Amino acid sequence: MRPFVLGAKVNPLGCSRPLQRVIVDFAADQPFAQARAKLLEHYGVGIGESTIQRITFGHAEAMFEAGRAGVAYPGGPGVSQPIVIETDGGMVPTVEPNPAAKDKRKGKTLSWREAKLSLAHVQGSVTPVYAGSIEGGVEAAGRQLLACAVRAGFGTRSRVHAVGDGARWIVGQVEEQFGGQARYLIEAHPGFRGGVTRL
Repeated sequence: MRPFVLGAKVNPLGCSRPLQRVIVDFAADQPFAQARAKLLEHYGVGIGESTIQRITFGHAEAMFEAGRAGVAYPGGPGVSQPIVIETDGGMVPTVEPNPAAKDKRKGKTLSWREAKLSLAHVQGSVTPVYAGSIEGGVEAAGRQLLACAVRAGFGTRSRVHAVGDGARWIVGQVEEQFGGQARYLIEAHPGFRGGVTRL
């Protein structure tokens, strides 16, 4: 028995969930070597690049698989606390190698694709449920958002509070996926004087 290991919820040679979150946050923005230096500078934790790579790729794969898996509408009542959900799209650069080139480092093509990220959070929980994908259209993004909510505890009696920028596709998908169980709150830009709007 190792009381500290059980209490801290860590495994030997493993990383806690909060530490994994910090690692992925740093490694998503820059090379693994720079993420390692930043982790050491800000938190005083020294972790090898291979561990940072393994954890980051592991979460990326989990997000990809979560986006691909189909989710049926839940049959149970679900959690009683409100579930806050959010989804949005943003353009990300993608690089594809030239299949005809012998040297795959040359002849690459840069293009832009829309990544759609989703988040669901239950009041009182520490870590939100998230997913992201660059595959599919708005229907796929809606299914991804529902999958996040279901993983967070959404059920037939759960209430959902959706927050977003008011894009028509987001409003439409919230209505399609959650029906009367959801309310939509349009977030206001700091320079916008109109406040917030409830739909």
